[in-house]
Amino acid sequence: MTELEKKGWVNTAPGEILVHGPSKIYIDRYWWFEPEEGLISSYKVQPKDVADHFDVFRGVDIIESAGQTGVSACAIRESVKQEKSIDELKKHFRIAFLGMGEARFHGFVRVHETLVSICSINRYKFRQMHVSCKVYKVPADKDVAASLSELKQNKIVDIKLPAEYELVAELSDIIGRAVPINKIYTN
Repeated sequence: MTELEKKGWVNTAPGEILVHGPSKIYIDRYWWFEPEEGLISSYKVQPKDVADHFDVFRGVDIIESAGQTGVSACAIRESVKQEKSIDELKKHFRIAFLGMGEARFHGFVRVHETLVSICSINRYKFRQMHVSCKVYKVPADKDVAASLSELKQNKIVDIKLPAEYELVAELSDIIGRAVPINKIYTN
């Protein structure tokens, strides 16, 4: 995959890749993609996300944001492999978040703070992808674009985030799979 093609995927709006309704998308944008390595995304927590929850983004929503990043990586990889656009892929498959292993939380995220999800691809076979994800929070006064817009590493393990980005969660064995629509919607 060329750098231009990778940049095209990074510049795709998450709503074009994910099938969720817009109120449930917990990714604002993608920052980095390597088809064999993984995907990096971010999401700024909005007041609607923390309503009735003490201005804290729930752990289940952190998992959802990381899962959406992993599912996005699966969708992009499957689209490239099948040489189909995402829209063509959506006609035949749903990229499903099937499960995960462990979730370890080290902190929490408040309203107006930004999550950065770094999802590493561990295994990809037969339209199924296993990823692990580290989720960081960016202080509200820091500019995410300034630190992430120029990531040039080819290996996800080589990516270094600014010291003020705080690790809030580590998720293992997130599973995403391109499931044929006729297996989901039998009617």
